[in-house]
Amino acid sequence: MYDRAGIGESKFSEPHTRTLSELVEELHELSVNERWGDLVLVPHSFGGFIGRAFADKYPDETLAILLIDVAHEDWLPGLKAKMSPADWAIMEGIVDWNTRTFHEDYFNAQESVRGTKLRDGLPITVLSRGIAHTTIRVARMSYEGVDLYEAGHQALQARLPDLSSNSEHRVAKYSSHLFNDYDPWLVIDEIKLLVSRLAKE
Repeated sequence: MYDRAGIGESKFSEPHTRTLSELVEELHELSVNERWGDLVLVPHSFGGFIGRAFADKYPDETLAILLIDVAHEDWLPGLKAKMSPADWAIMEGIVDWNTRTFHEDYFNAQESVRGTKLRDGLPITVLSRGIAHTTIRVARMSYEGVDLYEAGHQALQARLPDLSSNSEHRVAKYSSHLFNDYDPWLVIDEIKLLVSRLAKE
């Protein structure tokens, strides 16, 4: 487990907003320096873009991926098309805050990941939340906007297994988006199941 630059205990001397390609190279450099070898990637949320792009660029170093309630590239475009102007302004403000806080370009990542592809038969597991993630309501988003936010995410979770011909999809019944606050043990169990699938191949 690592903290991306600018997050947690990982610092960098000259903070700047990075593209998806830069984030992939940060992970790759870390992996090489630490001699991790072949990886089972376990990205969460925005990290799903990084995991997918890494697996596309370094297919021979990626054994499998566990996608934990990850973002999908069609989520924000879908919300922009359906939300009221007021609710979409709240979403834009949240994305902007994330960019300034974590120095990661969400919109660049969202568009860049469209051009990626997982190698044929790469084992993946999609683990989606079973409890609605409604904390965006504290930003005063309307109930209708919160419903669109949640429904859009859940509909796209059902499309993620199509990324590979060797995929499984499960819903964490009692977890919301921040799995570490709800059911971290389930994540550990899913990693073990994914590794056991690798052993059988």
